[in-house]
Amino acid sequence: MTLDNLLKTLHTAKCRMTSQRRTIIDVLLANENTLLSADHLLKLCQQKNPDINTTTVYRNLELLDALKLMYTVNIDRNTMGYKLVCHDYHHHHMICLICGKMEAIEYCPISPDLIDQATARGFSITNHNLELYGYCHTCHTDLL
Repeated sequence: MTLDNLLKTLHTAKCRMTSQRRTIIDVLLANENTLLSADHLLKLCQQKNPDINTTTVYRNLELLDALKLMYTVNIDRNTMGYKLVCHDYHHHHMICLICGKMEAIEYCPISPDLIDQATARGFSITNHNLELYGYCHTCHTDLL
């Protein structure tokens, strides 16, 4: 995701670019390959702009998600992770359990046969996600 794409989408949606929104976007862009919790995002944003609060972060995450600019995933039962959309095509991710680094997987294991089976049972699949969790090379090396 580029800043230009983000700005165009926000402009088209008639969203103002406040200093707080710009800080949130800048932090998300600087961490484009890392899954951030809302709390971690807030802390990073407050280092740049102390006036940003939790409500502002969540409101902007909801806006970016509604504009299909945000990728959201459950990190665990109590925590959601957020990052900007990295590609405009279908793909999956590998996620490091320690640092939150995400890498795209350019392969989808969902076969047309599986979709046909769901359709035959009266189920209409609208979307799916596959996340593989583990440890990136750096974190895995640090564990040893």
